[in-house]
Amino acid sequence: MDLFVARQPIFDARRTLAGYELLYRGSAGAAGADPTDPNRMSSDVIVQNFLEAGLERLTGGVRGFVNFTREMLLTETYKLFDPESIVVELVEDIVADAPVRAACEKLTASGYTLALDDFEIGGGQEVLLEQAKIVKVDLLGKSQRDIGRIAAHLRPFFVTMLAERVETAEVAWAAEQQGYALFQGYYFSRPETVAHKSSAVEALSLLPLLNMVRAEETSLREIERAFRGDPGLSYKLLQIANSTTNGTQEVESIRHAIQLVGRDILHRWLALLLTSSLASSGVHSPELLKATLVRARLLESMGGRSRTDSGSLFLVGLFSNMDVLLQLPIRELLTRVKFTSEVEGALLRDTDSTYGVWLALAEAYEEGQWDRVAELTAKTGVPSAQVPDLYMRALQWAGKTLDVLCEKVPDDLEAPPAPRKQRARAN
Repeated sequence: MDLFVARQPIFDARRTLAGYELLYRGSAGAAGADPTDPNRMSSDVIVQNFLEAGLERLTGGVRGFVNFTREMLLTETYKLFDPESIVVELVEDIVADAPVRAACEKLTASGYTLALDDFEIGGGQEVLLEQAKIVKVDLLGKSQRDIGRIAAHLRPFFVTMLAERVETAEVAWAAEQQGYALFQGYYFSRPETVAHKSSAVEALSLLPLLNMVRAEETSLREIERAFRGDPGLSYKLLQIANSTTNGTQEVESIRHAIQLVGRDILHRWLALLLTSSLASSGVHSPELLKATLVRARLLESMGGRSRTDSGSLFLVGLFSNMDVLLQLPIRELLTRVKFTSEVEGALLRDTDSTYGVWLALAEAYEEGQWDRVAELTAKTGVPSAQVPDLYMRALQWAGKTLDVLCEKVPDDLEAPPAPRKQRARAN
């Protein structure tokens, strides 16, 4: 049975990454089976797939919140994981009968962390509060009064309260005031757009260069001049040339580096540098930046499986969060960067556009909307069984790429590299 895995970040009050909730479903393994129902999936299949994929690859070393069914709890499948690597999250529909209560006591006695999902006052999970360390509360649609009432109910149990499905700044603030320590939701994964700040100026300066490289009428001399006027960009250009040629070509000059890279690849790398400049500013969550790269790579890879323009899909993924990263409304951004009408349609979230359905597919996968994923893979022609592996590969690529892009430019770099032959080390 194939296992589809996605992840949603969980942050602490300082907006530092504290963990991921791992979302999964299996492909149909038998006639009539519902692949979206975890209770119909063998616990061995789930665990073996997590172990085979590598929990470290999925979480990057932070804790993974894994939804456990009754079967998985009672058979103690959590013992296959290190207690420090996972949080055992009991889904809300588990009946807390005597066997379940005993299993929870045994789980916590063994050093594992127990979390209760979708807690409601008066619900069946009340009897498990003594064993739980983390309690997740769905705040979607709840008033500030409701948020405070639930927090007051939970305080005597000294649990860590996790606010999930947080979608606005107001709800996030109300939860913080009531003592919620962990947060998960649309607001944190994709912060609201705020007024433009000076921290984005350096990133915005890359937009004209992106347009120059894309425009066929722009001469090589003009592009060279733009690079020579910026020592940091010149340094990065050499890195790009080395990465593109795997260090096998000697770079003779800035113009030679541009020729080695080629305009299409240079445009792609400049778009990535736009992302890395935001990472260097320290204003945005590194997780949001990495998620943007994962989405771009996933779209590119899926496009390659269906003979769709993977380069355009990469740009769609990369710029799909750029309005938030640049703190600039998407329509204003589209006046500054030249895109094809197909790419623009996708960035405006038009699912009827050529690439809009692809972006919708990537976002559905990230959010674990498995029914929607099945519908959209059928529309795009992507073999659904290949998506989990493409997603895992995208995670690895994003981590490595962000490391390279965020490498600090030497402090003593005061002028562009001299136009002499040099072989830079492969990244």
